[in-house]
Amino acid sequence: MEQGSPGSLWKKVDYSLVSAPSESTTDGDARDQTKELREFWKSRRPVLDFIGTAFWAYAVLKVFIADLDTEVLGDVVGYRFFFFLAVAVLLVAVFRKPGRIFAAFLYVLAFPVVVICWKLPRLMYRSRSSVAFLAVVNAVSSLVGDIRYSVVATALAAFAALAIVALSVDVVLAIAGGLVLVLLGYVIWRTVKVSVVPSRFIRMHQRAITRTVESKFTRQLVSPNADLRRAEIEKFNQEQQNQFMQSLAMGVMAHRAMLFWAYQLELYRRSPASVFFNGLSYFWLIIRAVAALALVNLALYKADPAQFSFDERPSFIVFVRYVIAALYGGEIDALHARSDLAQGLSVVTSLVGLVVVGSLLLSSALSFRASRNESEIRETVDTIRQEGTRLDELLEQEYDVSVAEAIERLEQLRYGLMGVITFLSRRIPKDFEGPSARSAEDNQ
Repeated sequence: MEQGSPGSLWKKVDYSLVSAPSESTTDGDARDQTKELREFWKSRRPVLDFIGTAFWAYAVLKVFIADLDTEVLGDVVGYRFFFFLAVAVLLVAVFRKPGRIFAAFLYVLAFPVVVICWKLPRLMYRSRSSVAFLAVVNAVSSLVGDIRYSVVATALAAFAALAIVALSVDVVLAIAGGLVLVLLGYVIWRTVKVSVVPSRFIRMHQRAITRTVESKFTRQLVSPNADLRRAEIEKFNQEQQNQFMQSLAMGVMAHRAMLFWAYQLELYRRSPASVFFNGLSYFWLIIRAVAALALVNLALYKADPAQFSFDERPSFIVFVRYVIAALYGGEIDALHARSDLAQGLSVVTSLVGLVVVGSLLLSSALSFRASRNESEIRETVDTIRQEGTRLDELLEQEYDVSVAEAIERLEQLRYGLMGVITFLSRRIPKDFEGPSARSAEDNQ
């Protein structure tokens, strides 16, 4: 069957099928009902948030910390069922209708999911800060990417700490203390390594965008159906015209979304976020180093108290103070290293201090990380813009219009999701859409 040229598709578009916008009474009633329902949940959400927070705090504390029922309720612990029954009655009294009552119970039971998937993203959106959003995404991607290491390392450290605190067998104390030192060394190595390479969050953008644009699925998604090119079709019917608009709109929205994302990365590059995260990682390293070294010194003390000199039996807090002072090469009056082994641990602590909090190494790591991230983000932004140009060329090849012209024509055809395209377009500066692959800052 003979195919028409791309430009002939626009000759088949029937503008008489485009109806003028109208507001029916049914639509108005639906909006009123939606507004009423929204106000209903808005006024009662604080009650659900309080109950959800209390319920999950109770569950976590009871399972992982202590038996709160016995500690708080004492002899009446066997009657806690009536407390939960009272909460259920409260929810029934507040929400009344069966559907709303069921939704309220579901809200409380799934409260952690509600916080992670709705409240936090909503808070990010209300902040109107793309930099804050990207910073959160960066942190989440780092946690998810390192989850296997984090779980294993945390479990080993917890068991070692438990052995040091709860047991007094010399062999066990030696093994646990050695394990803590090994884990601390690995943590220091990972922190320094991460501080001198671009983050995983930045590197993943290039791969994701390039694979998406070059995929066969994307090509099929943004290309018009081959049946629409048939020569016998003089004018589209409603279904054919909707298919045509949908495929064109998908290409336009993909192009707008890519440029929008590239511009947000450019804003992220200009922000001090990478420096902040690097400093935060070193601060967290200091906390872990102090706790780890305090545990090692406690293990040495429990194995042989004669390794230290002290006036009163030292507590774990005293060992924390001892390690903090040793990080800077100082001492405290409450505890002193006496033997060669204890002195050696003190030297190790000072070396850790030099690695972690040494001003020269820290400032060098921060500067190098910032410059590497900036270079990597520039390259990523350029890559996304180049892929956007390729997508623009694809649309012009398939539809014989540029992205700007496609937006105008979709507006004439009253495309239903035009608001999404307009939202993205308004947040992309005109100078950022230029043909150059250089960053927006260089164009200014």
